[in-house]
Amino acid sequence: MKLSNKAKMIYYVICLIVGIISFASGYKSDNAYLYGFGTSLIVASSILLIKQIVINKDPKKLHQQEVAENDERNKMICTASFAITFRLSILLEAIFSVILAYKSLVDLSEFLGFVVCIQLIIYLITYFIISKKN
Repeated sequence: MKLSNKAKMIYYVICLIVGIISFASGYKSDNAYLYGFGTSLIVASSILLIKQIVINKDPKKLHQQEVAENDERNKMICTASFAITFRLSILLEAIFSVILAYKSLVDLSEFLGFVVCIQLIIYLITYFIISKKN
């Protein structure tokens, strides 16, 4: 899915706002996770927003970005990377689910197993939707 430059800017601003809210919530409630998550989101979205602003101001860089986004080789690499990451995530989650069950951490084990099942169901649904379109 290719986002327009305006949509990217809006997306980065939304991420920045969510980061600020998470940061403030974590700071107020003394929640280290929200504080760290908010900080990371603020930094990442700020960098991407600044990068997109710089690209939008330079027609040459804007053209290079459009060429890179439309390059079939880059699309193939991105798709393959996502597929490998998904497979590894499923495998690691399943392994840790079994390990946690042996360690008598049944709640965590069941949660990971549930996550694996949900991911596989979503994969099957998207697979059938995409295969119907093609």
